[in-house]
Amino acid sequence: MVEADSLGYLSPEGMVHAITGQRAAGPGFCLACFSGAYPVDIDCEQGGKYAFENLTSGRTSGGK
Repeated sequence: MVEADSLGYLSPEGMVHAITGQRAAGPGFCLACFSGAYPVDIDCEQGGKYAFENLTSGRTSGGK
Protein backbone atom coordinates (compact mmCIF):
# COMPACT_ATOMS: atom_id res chain seq x y z
CA MET A 1 0.00 0.00 0.00
CA VAL A 2 2.79 2.45 0.91
CA GLU A 3 5.20 0.90 -1.59
CA ALA A 4 8.19 1.59 0.66
CA ASP A 5 11.48 -0.23 0.14
CA SER A 6 12.62 0.24 3.74
CA LEU A 7 11.42 1.35 7.14
CA GLY A 8 13.44 3.30 9.69
CA TYR A 9 12.82 4.17 13.30
CA LEU A 10 14.00 6.97 15.56
CA SER A 11 15.19 6.14 19.04
CA PRO A 12 13.22 7.88 21.81
CA GLU A 13 16.24 10.16 22.30
CA GLY A 14 16.34 10.91 18.57
CA MET A 15 12.63 11.72 18.58
CA VAL A 16 13.05 14.16 21.49
CA HIS A 17 15.94 15.82 19.68
CA ALA A 18 13.95 16.07 16.44
CA ILE A 19 10.98 17.68 18.21
CA THR A 20 12.68 19.91 20.79
CA GLY A 21 16.25 20.34 19.57
CA GLN A 22 17.42 19.15 22.99
CA ARG A 23 19.20 15.91 23.85
CA ALA A 24 16.94 14.90 26.76
CA ALA A 25 13.23 15.12 27.50
CA GLY A 26 12.40 17.84 29.98
CA PRO A 27 9.56 18.15 32.47
CA GLY A 28 6.15 17.57 30.93
CA PHE A 29 7.52 15.51 28.05
CA CYS A 30 6.24 11.96 28.46
CA LEU A 31 7.82 9.03 26.61
CA ALA A 32 5.80 6.36 28.43
CA CYS A 33 4.10 5.06 25.29
CA PHE A 34 7.57 4.20 23.95
CA SER A 35 9.38 3.16 27.12
CA GLY A 36 6.57 1.75 29.28
CA ALA A 37 7.83 3.90 32.19
CA TYR A 38 4.64 5.74 33.12
CA PRO A 39 4.83 8.71 35.52
CA VAL A 40 1.96 7.26 37.60
CA ASP A 41 1.15 3.74 38.73
CA ILE A 42 -1.40 2.15 36.39
CA ASP A 43 -3.02 -1.22 37.09
CA CYS A 44 -3.37 -2.53 33.54
CA GLU A 45 -5.53 -5.39 34.78
CA GLN A 46 -8.26 -2.83 35.57
CA GLY A 47 -9.45 -1.25 32.33
CA GLY A 48 -6.74 -2.26 29.87
CA LYS A 49 -5.40 0.47 27.66
CA TYR A 50 -8.07 2.90 28.92
CA ALA A 51 -7.02 2.52 32.57
CA PHE A 52 -5.66 6.06 32.86
CA GLU A 53 -8.69 7.60 31.13
CA ASN A 54 -10.95 5.66 33.50
CA LEU A 55 -9.04 6.93 36.53
CA THR A 56 -9.18 10.56 35.43
CA SER A 57 -12.82 10.58 34.33
CA GLY A 58 -14.25 8.63 37.26
CA ARG A 59 -15.28 5.65 35.11
CA THR A 60 -14.44 2.24 36.47
CA SER A 61 -14.87 -0.09 33.50
CA GLY A 62 -15.07 -0.23 29.75
CA GLY A 63 -13.44 1.84 27.08
CA LYS A 64 -14.40 4.93 25.19
